[in-house]
Amino acid sequence: MKNNFLLDIQETHQNVLGIIEYSIEPDFSLSEKINFTKDFGRENQSVDDFIWIKKIKEAEYAMDLISPLGKIGSMCGNGLISILKSLRKKEFELREITVRSLAGTKKVFFRNGKYEAVIGSVNGIQYLEIEGGSGELFRAHFVDLGEPHIVIEKKGSMPSFLEMEKIFLRYNQEGKIFPSGINFNLVTLKRNNTLEVETFERGCLRKTKACGTGSVSAAAVFQSLGKIESERVNIQTEGGNFQVMKVGAVYSIITKKI
Repeated sequence: MKNNFLLDIQETHQNVLGIIEYSIEPDFSLSEKINFTKDFGRENQSVDDFIWIKKIKEAEYAMDLISPLGKIGSMCGNGLISILKSLRKKEFELREITVRSLAGTKKVFFRNGKYEAVIGSVNGIQYLEIEGGSGELFRAHFVDLGEPHIVIEKKGSMPSFLEMEKIFLRYNQEGKIFPSGINFNLVTLKRNNTLEVETFERGCLRKTKACGTGSVSAAAVFQSLGKIESERVNIQTEGGNFQVMKVGAVYSIITKKI
């Protein structure tokens, strides 16, 4: 069965994605994809998520986002860019693709030496409080971007990400408030419309070096609070720097020029 697909490991902002391209008919069942993904995860332990892609028609693909633990995701911003990167290894002139995801249909471009993934609009932002290990409460915002995120501003004497990670893991393992899991973003506001973003992802249950949808969620929250007025937000992550751009109500992530 494994001869029916091709695995290509890609990195976008050091977010490691396994792109699995296949063309078998009839399609693999979801349970088959999950089982294969778990196998790939054991063989490639540095991979954050795996993305199954199947060509629907010219320059249009369907994607399934599955974590090494077999969890289903809705959409991955860096993953969208990694899909186009992977396809361009075989078809260098390819500059634009359409990707169907559980969070809707997305566009990805390569132009002027930069990759751009159009993530879409924010469906809603809701204030809530996250309970710490000692009963303390942290102010936070839930962002519905198709892929669910919690954004917490890091300031003052707040615990480090390493300490907060225990809280993030607990919320995902208990599943009482977020049965399908939840991504957490610890965000520091810096000068010049810049946010430093650290993300705990619900799929792999650990910190990743960057997260596209997490960075969009962070930008949307800080813009909604009036803490950032620019429509172009500079993002700093452990995996590298990039930008989140808002045009009207639509958000995109844009890489640095390569």
